[in-house]
Amino acid sequence: MTAEEIDAFLAEQTVAVIAAVDPEGWPVGAVGRVQRVDGLLDIDLPPFDALVEAIRDGGPICCVFEDSPTYHTIRGVTIRGRVRRRDPQLEVEIERTTSFDFGKLPRSER
Repeated sequence: MTAEEIDAFLAEQTVAVIAAVDPEGWPVGAVGRVQRVDGLLDIDLPPFDALVEAIRDGGPICCVFEDSPTYHTIRGVTIRGRVRRRDPQLEVEIERTTSFDFGKLPRSER
């Protein structure tokens, strides 16, 4: 996706799969509400969620947004970043954004 397509896609998304690695090295994940504000991600999770307990300020985090009405039209954006603040929401500084759009892939002849 182009930068403009990514912006438009993310403007429609409010829920993402969020993943991190806890201090012992175990993967943890959750589904949460995410909003992009001024180049940052604000993530809203219940305070008792294991992901909130596992991450630490400055720790890496990954958010995956997907939209898939059909297999051949799956689109998604993955954002990697670092946690800047944990109270009351997680605030994430975006470091890298990648995207995919199956609808743009050439379909093989049947």
